[in-house]
Amino acid sequence: MEEWSVDVQAVVDPELADDDEAIDSILAKLAPYGAALAFDQGGPHMSIQMTVEAEDFMAAIQKAVGLIVDLPYRIFPSGARVLTVADLQRELDEPPIPDLVGVAEVAEELQISKARVNELQDSPAFPEPVARLKSGPVWTRPSLTRFIDSWERRPGRPRKNSGASRVRSSARHA
Repeated sequence: MEEWSVDVQAVVDPELADDDEAIDSILAKLAPYGAALAFDQGGPHMSIQMTVEAEDFMAAIQKAVGLIVDLPYRIFPSGARVLTVADLQRELDEPPIPDLVGVAEVAEELQISKARVNELQDSPAFPEPVARLKSGPVWTRPSLTRFIDSWERRPGRPRKNSGASRVRSSARHA
């Protein structure tokens, strides 16, 4: 048997959210499973999160949904998110803020100047920043990684096509 965290979304009578006695009753019946309830503000949806022991994913869903439909209230499950408790803990341990990079980090990663990063932003293949701060644009590292993987870098300076050729000479005239 393994412990599973099951978060069941359900459609309910909107009045249930305001019925303290009913909520207390639901929490009491689901207390052995460490249940927590959340209601959409003014809407007919609720979330019931609980921990159950089961052999596998499907058995965990069946047990949680069975506990909910056996309650003496009109609660209609409409979806569920199921993770092992260990996977949930790993997820909770991850930082909630994505890995962000600015112009300086992009320049370092691509081994180009910050000015070149600003030029690359005009390319349709370059990712859109997730935010533009006073200090400049910021991107998520995964969006930058996708760009790097597909970027066809051409080394050297781009040729200027001026139409006229220039000749340089190192000879000095006296």
